Amino acid sequence: MHDLGMSAPELAPRIVWQPWLVVACAAIARGASEVALYLFFELPKLTHTRARVAPPVAALVMGVGIGGMHCTGMAAARFAPGSVCSSVDGLDGRGLVGLVVLVTLGLLCVAIVMAAQDVRLQSKIRQARDNRNARKSADMANQATTNFLARMSHALRTPMKHSSGSGSSRSSSPSATGAR
Repeated sequence: MHDLGMSAPELAPRIVWQPWLVVACAAIARGASEVALYLFFELPKLTHTRARVAPPVAALVMGVGIGGMHCTGMAAARFAPGSVCSSVDGLDGRGLVGLVVLVTLGLLCVAIVMAAQDVRLQSKIRQARDNRNARKSADMANQATTNFLARMSHALRTPMKHSSGSGSSRSSSPSATGAR
């Protein structure tokens, strides 16, 4: 992208690019992006503390990567001494710096707000998961208690039936009637 932007002005003689630095620029962009995405998405899965640290560190890595990419891209461009820009009337830099700074700061603010929102939502998801697990455990404990009480109630009632029913069964048994 940087190389395309640098190709916009019409220069005489044209910009000469050093291919190995252009490749290095692309490699820096790719590497920084991969590291930042890893930090952003994988570190929060490990611990709660890292979930808070990962987004800002990922943003910092991405910022350093963008700076390195742009510096490498500028180093890749070789301007001949006495180069003249023939599109000077079509390129007006006034206000461009301010616009670039405002857009960059706006995007940075949006990224920070989104990262904070993501951390907050992940925390709520983790809390809901913990609550669901606690509810499952409580339900299982309640069920176990209910089963235990039912068995105990049955066990307590069963001997009583036998002891209270044994007197009536004696009176109706043949040995009890023969003894009378």
